[in-house]
Amino acid sequence: MKKNIVEAFESFASDNWRADLISPPKLAVAEAPEPNPTEDSMQPKVPGRRILASITAEGGLPPIITLSEWVQAESIPRELVEGVLHRGMKMILGGGAKTFKSWNLIDCGLSVSIGGEWMGFPCQQAQVLYINFELSPAFCQQRIREVVSHRGYTFAEFKDFHVWNLRSFPVEIHKFIELIEEKIRLGGYGLVIFDPIYKLLGGLSENSAEDVADLMNALDELTVLCGAAILFSHHFSKGNQSRKEAIDRVSGSGVWSRDPDTLMMLTRHKQENAYTISTILRNHPPLDDFVVQWEFPRMRRREDLNPAQLHCAARSPVFTPEQVLEVLRDAGGEGIATGEWKGACNQILGMSSSAFYNKLKILREDGRVVCVKGKNVIPGPALSPPGESAAALEGLPDAAE
Repeated sequence: MKKNIVEAFESFASDNWRADLISPPKLAVAEAPEPNPTEDSMQPKVPGRRILASITAEGGLPPIITLSEWVQAESIPRELVEGVLHRGMKMILGGGAKTFKSWNLIDCGLSVSIGGEWMGFPCQQAQVLYINFELSPAFCQQRIREVVSHRGYTFAEFKDFHVWNLRSFPVEIHKFIELIEEKIRLGGYGLVIFDPIYKLLGGLSENSAEDVADLMNALDELTVLCGAAILFSHHFSKGNQSRKEAIDRVSGSGVWSRDPDTLMMLTRHKQENAYTISTILRNHPPLDDFVVQWEFPRMRRREDLNPAQLHCAARSPVFTPEQVLEVLRDAGGEGIATGEWKGACNQILGMSSSAFYNKLKILREDGRVVCVKGKNVIPGPALSPPGESAAALEGLPDAAE
């Protein structure tokens, strides 16, 4: 009878999230035995749920509290990049192709590892793990050496900057987070850099809100469990970025921009090799846009340049089918092969291949161009010899009459 009452009471407590009503385990947390592989394999593997399962097992979710109860000040995480990034937060560095994103990530990591300066921002010293997914070890080392040398240091002086070369090693985000979690805790890292982040997508899609949220949840789990800040880069979408809001410039799902705590966007400036930096900050006061200049191998602030003067990509010229047809007419009545016609349009008009084939399709559908024995010709009177065409025009009334 007593056993049934106890079982019923424990069942009630479990169903109502009142784990505090159940007797606590005899062993203290510090004395808990190593997890049994069989038991561990039964734990939830979805990012975030492992934390929830751990919290629930240790006494349930945090209680709902009133402001009168919430009087003790919460501890704010230590800043790593002053005015930009705290420990335990996520930051994305966005930019177009070949805008020196990897160089900037390396420079930021080195700055944090020695407590130096990065693009004008003071950094607080912490151990850094730079995870290189893209460059071969030789070229990664070469880049780091260039930045270190430019700063006037040697490799031996950067004991708190660690590199993990994983190029050509396929990784799956959930398994990777479980693997790296222990390494980050044991290494005591304050900043972990993923370069580039898309290498962690695996079979996920950067355009899927669900997939990107899954990736971000996994990174959140890492920050909660280890207390390290996460920094990664992502590429811009195609098109003229100067016409887009800073938050809309990165490629793929909007989750890339909505989820991180800090966004830093490098947009090409009107000045050559210069970039306007726009920041979107969740936990800091807003910062005015500013300009940096690429001076190999680092970026340097340019206070004299106006950040609003963004580079505007030249608009593609608008061509008409009539322009393409005129090139064919100039080739003579015998016609011209498609490849030669395309080359002539490119040389005379500066037309791209895609634009040429688009206009060619229109001309053929309208019947203004036909293909005869491998050559494009204009059907009808346009094929008549010049003499006959001139003769045919004689005797016609003048439009002015």
